[in-house]
Amino acid sequence: TWKDVDGIMTSDPRVVGDARPVSEVTYEEAQELAMFGAQVLHPRSMLPCRKTGTPVRVKNSYNIKSPGSIIVEKHSGATPPVTAITSVKHVTLIDIVSSRMFDACGFLAHVFNQFLKWNISIDVIATSEVSVSLTVNTKADLSGLLEDLRRAADVQVKTEKAIVTLICDAAHSSRIIAEGFAALAAEGVNVQMISQGASKVNISFLVDEDHADDTVKILHQALFK
Repeated sequence: TWKDVDGIMTSDPRVVGDARPVSEVTYEEAQELAMFGAQVLHPRSMLPCRKTGTPVRVKNSYNIKSPGSIIVEKHSGATPPVTAITSVKHVTLIDIVSSRMFDACGFLAHVFNQFLKWNISIDVIATSEVSVSLTVNTKADLSGLLEDLRRAADVQVKTEKAIVTLICDAAHSSRIIAEGFAALAAEGVNVQMISQGASKVNISFLVDEDHADDTVKILHQALFK
C-alpha cells in the first residue's frame, strides 16, 4: 500500500521531527496504531491479508527507493521494546463512582449496559470495584447516557483530554513505564489515567489535550535513544 511517508513511523513526523520509519510491525501492532490515531491502514482492510498470512508492504509514493515498512504476523527477530507512539485528541474522560452498594459485577454490568443502550463506544478504561474511569470521543452526544448513569452513580465529566499510546512489548512494560514516567515527571506532565491493553502490545496514558504533542515528544526522546 502507498502512503506519503516512508512507511509506518515511530511517531507522527509532524509532531516529532526525528521520527523514523519502522521496518517491521505485526498485524496486531498495526491494528492498535490505527485504532489510536496513526493513519496506517484501516483495521478491517488488514483482515483478508492476516487470514492468509500475506505480508503487507507500506511504502512512500513520493520516495519509491525507501524500503518502507512491512506488516507481518510475527516479528522475524526479537520484538522491539517500543515500536511507535501515537495520540488521539478530542477525548472526554468520564469518572463513574458507585453511589450504591453494588458488588463489582453488578456495578460494571450497569455501566456497560448504559453504553450499549446509547451506542457509545469506549476507547480506554480503568476500573476498581466501585469505580470506573473511561474515555469516549468528544463528539458523542452524552446527555442521555449521563442521565441514566447518574441514577446509580456519581459521575464527573472532563473534556479536552488526549490519549497517548505506546505500541510496545508487554514483557518490558515495567521498564517502559518507569522510563516514560520519569521523563514526563521531569517535564511536569501529569498523567491522569493509565491502561494496558489486553492485546499486550499497547499502554495508553491520558493527559490534557494541550499537553498531548509535548507528551509524545518527551516519550519519543526517552524511549527511542
